[in-house]
Amino acid sequence: MSDVAPPTTLISASGMAAQYPPVGTAPSPVAATIAAEINRLRILIAPVACWRVDDLCFDFDSSFPGVAIVPGLQQLSALLSVHLPPSAAARAGQIGGGCPLSIFAHADPVGDDEYNKELSGRRATSIYALLVHDVELWDRLYTRQLGNDHWSEKTVQAMLDATSAGQSGVSSGSEAARIAGNTTQRKALYGKYMDALWPAAQCLEKGDFLGGGKDAGGKADYQGCSEFNPLLLPSQQDQDAFNATQDKSARNRANVPNRRVMALIFRRGSAVDPSLWPCPRVHEDTAACRKRFWSDGEKRRSALQPDAAREYSQGKNTFACRFYDRLVSASPCEQILQERRVRLYDQQCKAIAGACFQLTMEGDSLPSTTGVADAQGTIVLRDVKVPSTCLIRWGPAPTAGTAPEYIYGLNMYLTIVDVEVEQEARMKLNNLGYGQQHFADNVSSFQGDYATLASPPLDQSGKLDAATLRVLRDVYAQCANDLKKTQVR
Repeated sequence: MSDVAPPTTLISASGMAAQYPPVGTAPSPVAATIAAEINRLRILIAPVACWRVDDLCFDFDSSFPGVAIVPGLQQLSALLSVHLPPSAAARAGQIGGGCPLSIFAHADPVGDDEYNKELSGRRATSIYALLVHDVELWDRLYTRQLGNDHWSEKTVQAMLDATSAGQSGVSSGSEAARIAGNTTQRKALYGKYMDALWPAAQCLEKGDFLGGGKDAGGKADYQGCSEFNPLLLPSQQDQDAFNATQDKSARNRANVPNRRVMALIFRRGSAVDPSLWPCPRVHEDTAACRKRFWSDGEKRRSALQPDAAREYSQGKNTFACRFYDRLVSASPCEQILQERRVRLYDQQCKAIAGACFQLTMEGDSLPSTTGVADAQGTIVLRDVKVPSTCLIRWGPAPTAGTAPEYIYGLNMYLTIVDVEVEQEARMKLNNLGYGQQHFADNVSSFQGDYATLASPPLDQSGKLDAATLRVLRDVYAQCANDLKKTQVR
């Protein structure tokens, strides 16, 4: 018999949740015994579901979870309603126990193994503490800094902004400073913020985790896996380009899939003795991790191909840790999601910081997605199919206590691939807001708006000449803060 239904995958802006393919139960061979000996059967430790939260839910090089994590947490809640954790299973009178979970956090393959072990461990701790509402663990992260990962007044202000605690009439800066310096008030704010992200009614117990909360260091309940299990390794060509520039933003974007936190949900009745669990505690070094490496583990996690990236989903050979690899080899969550970034502008072609939006995918039976853009006016769409279109409505950043006002609207092409030049131009002009009926009118309007970006200036002829196509492609590709000031080659 199977413990789970057929695989189902849910994608959100902050990660994904999925059920594993059905896990069968093999016959158990039992030998005869003598005297008072007893045959003991143990349940196979096998995941039945997984949940992943991605790097965009944290600031870079930080363990503090932002409000972007909420859609992912809602998916986790839905997953746990199917795979009841032990405490919920006991309340429901479920025979055979519940489904415990364990958290594994991963860093990207940049920098020092030991530092990344500790950073990934801090992220695992942060998520574990959030799920069980352990304010003491969060305060330990606050008071014990690591490199750039230091919870500070900025962190306090983010929590104030997300809760009613920030609406006391005191100026935000002074309130944040006051709370940051007061341990009691800081812990009270942690509780309010945790409840805003993961309501108390959904709060898990420490006994709901694989190690049962028996180990003070969280062994078997949550662990950091450093940079040992990358989903994606760049090509040598791309790596050389990353190394050649001091601006590491392109490198950091390329490594986004590797920075992730995973929760594995195990089959009903699973339990482990923490002292026998192979993964080290979050505050311990990497020595125990390396004992579980494949014999070619270093090559798996670091070897680069000349001109093509290596992905775990293609060869299952980028993870160094054989223990973790065996747990997730069938996991739907260990895949790279296709992304599309959309930037939202006003009628002056200037990006709108924090713009509100409502998005409906073509042919999607799911409800529209709503939210706000980041400080650059950008939203990220996950797992976009090719080809794909959407209806997007947006407006200025909403103020506290007011409903979003969607004053702009556009039917948008999310993918523009394998099309003729004129069709490419039609689609890009449409996405830039040129939606008149006739193609020549759209070209003419674009030429008038962006004439000065070319030398000599574009002729407002309505014809798609080489100079106009070059400016269109550059403006579309760069998506500057102010489109009309885009630097053209």
